[in-house]
Amino acid sequence: MTYLCYRLEQLDDGGPVLLNAAVLVDMPGTHVEMQFLSSRNIQELEQDKQYRVTWYISWSLCVECAQEVSTFLREHPNVHLSIFASRLYHWNRRLNQQGLRDLQEAGAQIQGMSFQEFEDCRETFVDHEGERFQPWEGIDFPPDLCVS
Repeated sequence: MTYLCYRLEQLDDGGPVLLNAAVLVDMPGTHVEMQFLSSRNIQELEQDKQYRVTWYISWSLCVECAQEVSTFLREHPNVHLSIFASRLYHWNRRLNQQGLRDLQEAGAQIQGMSFQEFEDCRETFVDHEGERFQPWEGIDFPPDLCVS
């Protein structure tokens, strides 16, 4: 199961304006990345405005999703995407790494989630009842997803 927590912001002279923040979960037959791309919020983006999208995702993208998102980014140069993944998807490592490289070439910034991203994701998307983020034993904070 994959979770995608995202923040969609419009960039203007006064700074970023939050348009939406939500959590998506894999549905049978539909990966979260495709749910995001088909959402009304994304379909209605205006071409003459700049947007910043931040994803916190539990698994890095499969090759098919990476290709779809790459195509979207090439068709929407006004959308800037940062992806923070907590784990690297290994189904077909060589192909998936190529997909991640293609995403980078399309303009996406891709990194492994650090303590800061876990904390930011938790603060924004989890009902934590005011408790500070405490990493669990064995949590790994990879500095990158080895896509170079």
